[in-house]
Amino acid sequence: MGAFVNRVKKDKILFYILSAAICLGIILTVVEYAARKSGLELRTFAQEIKGVYLWLVMPCIILFTGNALLSMKLGERASGEIKGKKSYKAIGCLRTVTVVIIFLVILVFSFFRGALYVLSSEMVEEKKMPEGYIQGAWANFLSETYYDYYVPVAGIFRKPFQGWTPEQLSEKVQEDYSPDAELFAKQENGWYVFRIPDKQSEGEFIYFHVSDSYKLESNGFFQILLNEAAHFWGNRDRAVALSADGNITFEDARDTNETTCPVSTERLYITCNGSEEDIAACAADLADWLEIVKGLGWELYDIDSDTYSLLADMKVGSRNDYFYFSIYPLTDFIGDSSWENRYQKIKDRLEKAFEEHLAELQKNEELNQEQENSAAGDDTDSDIISEEELYTCFMDRYDGSYEKECLVEGTAIRYRMVIVDAAAGSRCYGLLKSTDDGETWQVSTLSPFGQQLGMGIDFTFLSENFGFATLMHNGGDEADLYVTEDGGNTYEAVVMEEYTVTLDDGFTYVPYDYPQMPYEEDGIIYVLCGQGADGDYAGGDAAGLALYRSTDGGHSFTFVKIQN
Repeated sequence: MGAFVNRVKKDKILFYILSAAICLGIILTVVEYAARKSGLELRTFAQEIKGVYLWLVMPCIILFTGNALLSMKLGERASGEIKGKKSYKAIGCLRTVTVVIIFLVILVFSFFRGALYVLSSEMVEEKKMPEGYIQGAWANFLSETYYDYYVPVAGIFRKPFQGWTPEQLSEKVQEDYSPDAELFAKQENGWYVFRIPDKQSEGEFIYFHVSDSYKLESNGFFQILLNEAAHFWGNRDRAVALSADGNITFEDARDTNETTCPVSTERLYITCNGSEEDIAACAADLADWLEIVKGLGWELYDIDSDTYSLLADMKVGSRNDYFYFSIYPLTDFIGDSSWENRYQKIKDRLEKAFEEHLAELQKNEELNQEQENSAAGDDTDSDIISEEELYTCFMDRYDGSYEKECLVEGTAIRYRMVIVDAAAGSRCYGLLKSTDDGETWQVSTLSPFGQQLGMGIDFTFLSENFGFATLMHNGGDEADLYVTEDGGNTYEAVVMEEYTVTLDDGFTYVPYDYPQMPYEEDGIIYVLCGQGADGDYAGGDAAGLALYRSTDGGHSFTFVKIQN
């Protein structure tokens, strides 16, 4: 009787242990579920404790308490029914082996869960930030770490960072940009528009976007550079464009360990023709520009380090012949106290860059010539079709269709643009010419624009050999202007001065990007530019077109005014 009572007590104790272990696991799961429903998450250490308990501690408790119960039952049954010591020992060995196997399975499974937990994106390495927030470093397996930010709640919980208040945001922007920075508007996508006074133009502002994220992403730095570039290069006879993604966080900008800039590598485009005189003038302009940049308020960017800059890598050249030119590290130039030294360094690098570029062009030309000679060989019966044979073949199949036709005023000369090939909505054009007012036609060229394709075309000739053409892109949203001086055999892209506008949302863009056909008045060539099919700035084309003029025979155009 006493043995039976003891066994019952032991059964109850084991049952209570099992119940408590299972209840605690259920409580942990319910707490986490309720927290997630409330927008909260367990802190990393709490997640680890919960995981270890659910996948290791609780299974082991269930195993060993269950084993103890089973051992008691089997032991009692064996002593009453099984006669023989060997049989009883066999049951004990089998039970022990079973328990060990199950225990090992639990350990393996728990380790696998733990390894998966650590190596997956669920694992967060927490770091306390100065403001009391938590930085979570998400460690994805074999991929870059990225960061989220949280607010600590009640010790074991956290909730995602909900963004700075407008007051906090204004304070941070004023600290990083200018004490005069003010909040201008909030957009529906959660971004804020700030503005700071334009020091170059009284009464005007520079607008930029700022996110309310913890790291305060912004395009303000780029907008300031863009504004200063517009002012600086506006009165210089060079076509200049500044381009970049523009999203630089303050932390990225100040990180002196970075060797690359988190923006596009195509930044500053400067026309510089490579002559000795122009290289000197171009170097002087760049030296002046860097002097302006130096005084912009460089708390946004650490110029005393070798950090890569928006301005350290640029493109230099003219027309279609641009190549990369680097002044990295920028501190060799901005940090120089003497303008003369800065100018001389830039001039020396420009001269060397042009020499290397010309040598590369010559090398490529020689290589192409060798390949052509190798392909042609010495066999006069080669299958290679000559240009004349290709033109004859085309005219034999020509059905008289064309996309655009142009008559040279006062002559019997006509030109036609015909479609040579088409794919994916774009077309490759060829040029036909007639000298008898369209009675007969011959091919001028089947590739006037090289490898350039378009979705539509317009063209004109002001004389037999001198004319212009536009290739339309993006369904009529924009077009490129080209000029020819050899009767359309070759067209070169025209350089257009950018007329930029800054909208209320802080974005700067070029609305007038669809040139019409140029015309000549009193020896000067003009062209009107509209906004294309997507244009709605200031009322679209109905409200006015941008007038440009050229003083170099149509190779480049400068903005004059908006003409109604």
